[in-house]
This record gives sequence, C-alpha cells and structure tokens, in this order.
Amino acid sequence: MKILYVAGAGKYGTYVLTCDLFTIWLKHGYDIILVSPSFDDRLIIEFAHKHRIPVYFLKLFKTFRLDQALKLKNLAEKYKDY
Repeated sequence: MKILYVAGAGKYGTYVLTCDLFTIWLKHGYDIILVSPSFDDRLIIEFAHKHRIPVYFLKLFKTFRLDQALKLKNLAEKYKDY
C-alpha cells in the first residue's frame, strides 16, 4: 500500500505519533511519501531521510485552495506507480 502523509509533524506528541505510524507502516512494507508544510519540522524530516522516505515541501493553508489541491493531486499521480 502507498501512503501520502500530508501534515506537519509539529513537536512532542505529534512527532512521536508520526514516527510511530511511520515505523509501523514501514514494518508492514508500506511505501510512504511525506508532504510537509514547513522546513521547520526538522526531527520528522531527519527521521524520513534516515528511513528513505521521500519528503516534499508544500506550503499548506488552513482554508481550501484549489492551487494547493492541484499540487497534491499532481504529487499523488506522480507516485501512483511508485
């Protein structure tokens, strides 16, 4: 299964939850792609690089924006056969 994980890892509990999810998914053979809204999520980005999880940066906004939705769609299509 392929997982496109779109979220900032934040700090503390969110980071721990994200790492736990990634560890479980990797253990079960899932392919993960991380989309982060910020370069500031250094801990999860380091974790992703260590586990060879591709990381993309896409500035996300709290309100719906068509241009952001299209960028996510294009990224998902790019990795459809990943």
